[in-house]
Amino acid sequence: MARFDPAQPAAGQLLIGILTVPTGSEACLAHDQHGYLGIGFGTYEIGGQREWTPPPPRQPRRTMWQRVID
Repeated sequence: MARFDPAQPAAGQLLIGILTVPTGSEACLAHDQHGYLGIGFGTYEIGGQREWTPPPPRQPRRTMWQRVID
């Protein structure tokens, strides 16, 4: 049976958790926007998504990465 260990990421980190699928097993990841994904045995870091939003014209050096929760 697959095991998922949630992470407690520090601010700005994208790590959600660690997925471990035992040798000889498979796991199935379900996502409402992407359907199902088969995952073979191994250990995986599961991360979140972020997107770049251009900064306002008067703040050209400000980092505008934003985490996407979907």
